[in-house]
Amino acid sequence: MSNIYWYVPLNFAALSRTDMHRYLSCTKPGGHAELAGLEIHVYSDDSTPTEENAFKKIITVINDAYVKMGRPQSTGSGMKQHLEQASFVDVKVTGVEKPYSP
Repeated sequence: MSNIYWYVPLNFAALSRTDMHRYLSCTKPGGHAELAGLEIHVYSDDSTPTEENAFKKIITVINDAYVKMGRPQSTGSGMKQHLEQASFVDVKVTGVEKPYSP
């Protein structure tokens, strides 16, 4: 089963390079693939959350745990690199900021 889909969506991807090749194999030449990943970091426009902020601390602990498990968060640039290594062309990355409140 290869090269059968024109459009392949994949949400919250945590894919390796091998997975990208599998993903590519079911996308027709000239087809479209869309990945949506979730990268969690705490940023602030006004530097309100300090290093002592509880939410920032727990996000850091979670991110460190993913790294220790050998599955760091998928980043836009990382997914782009994997897609390009799997022969995808014209890869675009779009970031969206999501607000959190106390």
